[in-house]
Amino acid sequence: MHTTLVEYHRRFPDVDVRTVDGSHERLLCALAGNAVDVAIMTGQATAWDGRVLPLWSERVIVAFPEHHALGQNPRIRWADLANEKFLVPQQGPGPELEGLLTAKLRHAVGSLLISAEI
Repeated sequence: MHTTLVEYHRRFPDVDVRTVDGSHERLLCALAGNAVDVAIMTGQATAWDGRVLPLWSERVIVAFPEHHALGQNPRIRWADLANEKFLVPQQGPGPELEGLLTAKLRHAVGSLLISAEI
């Protein structure tokens, strides 16, 4: 995203671009109220069916401390993360990340999400 915004500014230096962070609900309200022109979100925005464009599909990336046992694996399955702790922000994409992790780890006993002010 950063690279895209830098390139856009290079090509259109007279256009003022401001970014806003928020939940789906906040961004959809901002769209409906014409406070923002474009919202980039994860997941589906059912209220906007027919007016959405998938931008990309990304893999989820997990980072471990240097000597973590899972850090040696070339591929990690969701089940491998069953007993790991996750730190997600309370604002911005945090609730959506928490929803994704909860859905993926639903059957994994021992998973723990930690919300944090970041």
